[in-house]
Amino acid sequence: MRKCGNCGQTGHNRRTCPVSKPEPVIESIVEFEIEAPEEEEEVEVVTCRLCYDEGHTIETCMYNIPKDKKLGPDLMKCGHFSWWWEDERCTRCNIVSIVLEKLDNEVENED
Repeated sequence: MRKCGNCGQTGHNRRTCPVSKPEPVIESIVEFEIEAPEEEEEVEVVTCRLCYDEGHTIETCMYNIPKDKKLGPDLMKCGHFSWWWEDERCTRCNIVSIVLEKLDNEVENED
């Protein structure tokens, strides 16, 4: 059977306990003042004239691309992009030519 959490006797619980606990005595009350937060200085928000986002200028904007600068790879004569260009040749064309040579060799070996 369960016991009272207050007095330890059975037959009732803490809420209905006939033996009441004495109320805690508050020895002293501490008074204090809450200081108001300091007012922050207003900071001028910088707005980009190109994209109209806040926090940067047109000089640092990621959409500000110089007219003489080209983005991305170039298309080479062989039809592949320039990121495949290595050691004065297209490595993609080299891969394709190696695969084609292997296929030609397999066809020749079957005959």
